[in-house]
Amino acid sequence: MEAAVRMVNEFLPEGKLIVYTEGRKYPRADEFANGTGSCQKMPVIVLIDEGSASASEIFTGAIQDNDRGMVVGRRSFGKGLVQQPIDFSDGSAIRLTIARYYTPSGRCIQRPYQNGKDRNYEMDWLTRYEHGEYFSKDSIKLDENLRYSTALGRPVYGGGGIMPDVFVPQDTTGVTSYLTEVLSKGLTIQFTFHYTDNNRDKLKKYEDEESLLNYLRRQGLVEQFIRYADNKGVKRRNILIQKSYKLLEKSIYGNIIYNMLGKEAYIQYLNQSDQTVKKAVELLESGEAFPKAPVSVELKRRKRKMERKKQLRKWIAQEKKKYSDSTLKSLSEKVLITLEACPEFQKGHTILLYHSMKDEVQTHAFIEKWSRSKRIILPVVTGDELELRVYTGPQDLAIGSYGIAEPTGAPFTDYETIDLAVIPGVAFDRYGHRLGRGKGYYDRLLPQIPAPKVGICFPFQLIEEVPAEAFDFRMDTIIAQ
Repeated sequence: MEAAVRMVNEFLPEGKLIVYTEGRKYPRADEFANGTGSCQKMPVIVLIDEGSASASEIFTGAIQDNDRGMVVGRRSFGKGLVQQPIDFSDGSAIRLTIARYYTPSGRCIQRPYQNGKDRNYEMDWLTRYEHGEYFSKDSIKLDENLRYSTALGRPVYGGGGIMPDVFVPQDTTGVTSYLTEVLSKGLTIQFTFHYTDNNRDKLKKYEDEESLLNYLRRQGLVEQFIRYADNKGVKRRNILIQKSYKLLEKSIYGNIIYNMLGKEAYIQYLNQSDQTVKKAVELLESGEAFPKAPVSVELKRRKRKMERKKQLRKWIAQEKKKYSDSTLKSLSEKVLITLEACPEFQKGHTILLYHSMKDEVQTHAFIEKWSRSKRIILPVVTGDELELRVYTGPQDLAIGSYGIAEPTGAPFTDYETIDLAVIPGVAFDRYGHRLGRGKGYYDRLLPQIPAPKVGICFPFQLIEEVPAEAFDFRMDTIIAQ
């Protein structure tokens, strides 16, 4: 644990919890970063898989829970026991489990196990394989009762091991029974050891990975290995060999590179084709190494509604194109006749209307007609708000920012005197929900007007449901014909 704590300390600022231990009779003990780390600002990507265990899991859990970097790969092994050795006089000893390791969020690293069920514990890796966990993220069953949160509120799960932030499936392309057999018998290691020993003088001329690879690729090593394996009892199976050719080549070249140039060159060679490494590099290069706070459920819901609104606006615009100008004029007249018959309109003295755009229920003649007997109020766009002004005739109109003819007089602020508000919209539903053009002008204006609100539209603009938000203002009545 000490080595893992020292490593994590290099990446975390002072005061951040790294790991803690706790047992049934072992009090909690916390380990914190002391702020002396030299890598506190650099981007970090941690690579893990089913073979990552113990100290590597302490490191990964601390980085993940503190939102210090991204974790890429597959779920780790799940080994997090604190053991105390007890020596006996005969030289033997036992290791007594006294506590477990926990990540900063409270997750227990250790995989669950039960007394008397050792086999289930030991074969957990095989169970994961059979369930498809190595190949599909969706195959991993997460226990919501073991859900925890990182410092930014990102969800993480307990249950043994560390789940990556970015899942990379195990690549089984090219894996065959032939490949499995030669690897399990250690034949590639034996072959490359003998080859290296017999050709050392030639191989040592190449001092870097690239030049050594160029030489090895000209030697027909896969064919040599196949003959070697055949002599060792693994018969040639051409179809399977062809399928596993790239992996055989990778294993043979990698072992020889290790023998001649060392572990660092070996790892560098393997990383060139490793999908987990490639994904990590991609995240680093795209600036995604630092975790972001999760998008809340509410925000996700709002985004879906915004997308639905966008689609509806597009659909309505396409529907309007199906109607001629004369048809839209005729439909407008029917809507306005219905409006005129409303008791609120007939009794009202001050009416809020709108000067229609080309694709709205046409109100120009209607406004001129009723301005002789009623006070007509029209909206005017001023910045991000709608200002109201009294209509005094076509001579006092000026074209506004959206190409709408707007009154030029003084602002009208006596909202209490408005008897009826007639509102346009892109779409309405039977519940009174309104879809506007997306600027929110009417949503900000209408709460200030106590009068009844009537939405008017063409018949095809009255739909089953408008995706409404809490701030969207509802109409009292909808007139569509």
